Amino acid sequence: MTETDKSDPLAKAVKEGFSKTPKSIPSWTFYDEKGDQLFRDIMNLPEYYLTDCEAEIFQNSADEMLETFGANNEKFDLIELGAGDGVKTEILLKNWVNAGVEFRYYPVDISPYILKTLEKRMSKNLPELEIHSLPLTFDEALEGPIEKMNKNRKVFFFLGSNIGNLNRQQGIDFLKNLRTRMNKGDMALVGFDLRKDPRVILKAYDDSRGVTAEFNLNLLDRLNRELGANFERDAFSHFPYYDPVVGTAKSYIVSHKDQEVTFDRLKRSYSFDAWELIHTEISRKFSPEEIEELASLAGLRAVHYFEDKRSYYRNTVLM
Repeated sequence: MTETDKSDPLAKAVKEGFSKTPKSIPSWTFYDEKGDQLFRDIMNLPEYYLTDCEAEIFQNSADEMLETFGANNEKFDLIELGAGDGVKTEILLKNWVNAGVEFRYYPVDISPYILKTLEKRMSKNLPELEIHSLPLTFDEALEGPIEKMNKNRKVFFFLGSNIGNLNRQQGIDFLKNLRTRMNKGDMALVGFDLRKDPRVILKAYDDSRGVTAEFNLNLLDRLNRELGANFERDAFSHFPYYDPVVGTAKSYIVSHKDQEVTFDRLKRSYSFDAWELIHTEISRKFSPEEIEELASLAGLRAVHYFEDKRSYYRNTVLM
């Protein structure tokens, strides 16, 4: 690994991902400042049902969740991995603060931009809440500050079906890593997008306004700006796909022609054939049996769950 790779994870991601067949790049690279805003726009789209489903669950189950997590009114630390702007979570936090629950909130996100947005809004709406933002990856947070935290009981949130952005083995490994940070009495609430009508799922990743396409293609702008690449936006497009047999949605960026893209900062070029794909993201969908299996393989138990009224989405309590 070069010194540039050590100091710039984006450069490392391009070098590793573009050397594969098919080319790929991890989905965390979407999240520059503009990407953060675009994803917030996606969450407000009518086709993107996941946000509304999880918000519905929190609104309808806040008291029951408090009974589940606020054991014996014991103080706890709430650690949200991949917190984003925290709008949905604020529904619960407001309920719990108003109920006089004693807890501290640790939002973890790779994007410092989005954490600043979260802090500004929650400081205004919930001034009593003690917030400690951690602008880190999941692994960095789990192996760094969370590992060194005091012995308060911990409740982990991993919402938004972020678990679906990991392949099967990555999901098992992530939950195993999480389990090693959990002591007796600790819990995790994990959001799972359930299998449903394939057409409903595909629309969530291929919205009629083109916001999801812009979210994907904004990545090319980021690579141009930060790594000195010369992608032509008009020579690429976004292509989403959902396979209901395996329950996985995939997103790609497609090259429209034979072309070569140069990265000045990396001192290298990459050739693209016409209609060649760059794989950018997966989003797995789960049956209840698959959720149970995933938890079991990670050494955890699914002890309770909360669903929206359409059974599109499930928040599962793991111990």
